[in-house]
Amino acid sequence: MPRENPTVNQFWACDAGRLAYHNYETDRLQSAKANGQPVASDAAITQLATALDSVASGARVLVVLSPSMTNEAAWAAIKVGQKLKGMVRYAIGGREAGFKDDILICADKAPNRAGLALVLKTLGVEAVPLSAALAGSPQAIYIFGDDHHLEDVLVKAMDGAQLSVVFSAKDGPLANAASFAFPTMSPYEIDGTWLNEFGILQRVRPALTPTWDARPIEKWLGALTTRLLDEQIADDPAELFVTAMSSVNALDGTPLAASGLDGIGPFGIALK
Repeated sequence: MPRENPTVNQFWACDAGRLAYHNYETDRLQSAKANGQPVASDAAITQLATALDSVASGARVLVVLSPSMTNEAAWAAIKVGQKLKGMVRYAIGGREAGFKDDILICADKAPNRAGLALVLKTLGVEAVPLSAALAGSPQAIYIFGDDHHLEDVLVKAMDGAQLSVVFSAKDGPLANAASFAFPTMSPYEIDGTWLNEFGILQRVRPALTPTWDARPIEKWLGALTTRLLDEQIADDPAELFVTAMSSVNALDGTPLAASGLDGIGPFGIALK
């Protein structure tokens, strides 16, 4: 969706970005799945709780993050990853670099790669490229997002894993190969923040709401941790924003947590 941006002719988007919403008009994941079959959300969470008990404490665990996630969803995903059993490793997936020009269009097609890097740094977590992480033959895999260019390799790794969990807006190979899949919001349905390559933190608001049981990633994680870990993590974007940005200041020195999510204006906030 075009965002208001004074440096690029107010509301502006390249043709590819302007029409990208078509990717989410069809093939949406509309219910939770267990081993490729639709299942009620509560049943999927209960079954996942049982499956997690069988993961050994020394198991190789891979958490695949998407640079299209909001900062708030990324924070929640990493915090949950830190509580998982096993030796947890993080990887950054996402789309391949694409066309760029010398004026406006960047090769990186992910909207929040800079934000994901900031959240990882804030939490003191290192992440490696997806190709490197998959070389380790993980025994449990948690995948966030549906825009990973190594999808075929991911599916093969999932086939060899004891447990695989996918959070995705799209139905398809990843959701069908997963032990458990949970339907999430598309980029046009989420609430939170992205940080662009120029260091501008921008608010993302939902343009519409799905009619099925799709939830933001942080909402699924909140429900899962309550059931699986006997602990509740924040699942509200506004609350997560304050926590995730508690140590981050704007360019003028103002703490982001002081402004809150609703304090982000239409032109965003330049970070220090």
